[in-house]
Amino acid sequence: MNSLLQEIHDRSMWQILGLYLGTSWLVLQVVDTLNSTVGLPAWVLKASFVLLAIGLPIVMTTAFVQRGWAGGWRGRLTADATTESTEERRRRRFFSWRNALLGGVGAFTLLGIGTAGWLAMRTAGIGSPGTLVAKGVLDERDRILLADFENSTNDPSLADVVTEAFRVDLSQSAAVELAERGFVSAALERMERPADTPLTEEVAREVAEREGIAAVVTGEIGRVGGGYVISARLEAVPSGDVLFSHRESASDSTRLIEAIDGLADHMRERIGDPLRSIAASPPLAQVTTANLDALRAYSEARRLPEADAQRRVALYEKAVALDSTFAMAWYGLGIALGNYGMEPGRVMQARTRAFELRDRLTESERNAVANQYYMGVTNEPRQAIPYLEASMEADPTRMPPVNNLGEAY
Repeated sequence: MNSLLQEIHDRSMWQILGLYLGTSWLVLQVVDTLNSTVGLPAWVLKASFVLLAIGLPIVMTTAFVQRGWAGGWRGRLTADATTESTEERRRRRFFSWRNALLGGVGAFTLLGIGTAGWLAMRTAGIGSPGTLVAKGVLDERDRILLADFENSTNDPSLADVVTEAFRVDLSQSAAVELAERGFVSAALERMERPADTPLTEEVAREVAEREGIAAVVTGEIGRVGGGYVISARLEAVPSGDVLFSHRESASDSTRLIEAIDGLADHMRERIGDPLRSIAASPPLAQVTTANLDALRAYSEARRLPEADAQRRVALYEKAVALDSTFAMAWYGLGIALGNYGMEPGRVMQARTRAFELRDRLTESERNAVANQYYMGVTNEPRQAIPYLEASMEADPTRMPPVNNLGEAY
């Protein structure tokens, strides 16, 4: 311990800053690894960020008090107790490396103890961390029913998209079973209703009570300013008690899938899904399309290895067949066909179609599509340069715009 403290003491303030940032990165990597392997509550990573942010000024103040900016400008004049003022000695004792290290270790120890306690309460069904399955409110593998989301927007198709996206997320639950369409259709027939009857909240409650389903999920999507708010509730049957309620917001239509994923993750966590399985669920790509099936095909194509050429192309073709205005799917198809040297005529057609639909895209998507068009279709690199520079400015860490900009120059 003493040798470690002396080693830290002998370093300059700038070395301490680099050492602290490197250690912080290592700590966050450990937390992320634990989250993906054993599962941690979402607030652990945020709490780690907060603790590390609080620790930074403490460490830098300690470095300044102990050594100064250059790591020794205080010299040995202040090392002699006879030349140090009482206030300076008190400051050096308080801002000591021992105190800084013990404070950091103590803070993360408390975070670890708190996390372990929270997980124990969750598993045992104690207090607010306890899941519905652990508390016995729901039995493991109970069947639940998803009603159609109510629509308070001007887009009549939006509720169907949100309902289907939420269904996809909720169907991944390992704690409960989501009633399938065939089950619901058979129940509606027994109720002497058409199989395609809209599953409103009222109809869903009746189906659930008739079929002995434990709970019903209801939801709503509405507009707030230029964005959206999506809410969901889990209600017991037949009592109607609200077991869970939560809402998420999306700044625009491109963030809807992200908000739906967050809403479903919160519900799955509250029901009792293992945290690891929630963290491991891959999100769909954040691109512009109103067709969920097309988005699924596009996302699957993006996740495939580059070597799986035929399947990637087939999935992009499926996406544009499902949504002919899906610009990013046309863009992906153009890239896939071009990279694999397939059908040059179709490459040009896909790139041109994506460019024609660019007004439907976000700025970052539009930059990518315009670059591909000017570089690969019209052969006008000067026209592509502003879009590539904008892409680099938005995210300097992405290498494709850097490489493409070099090619354009």
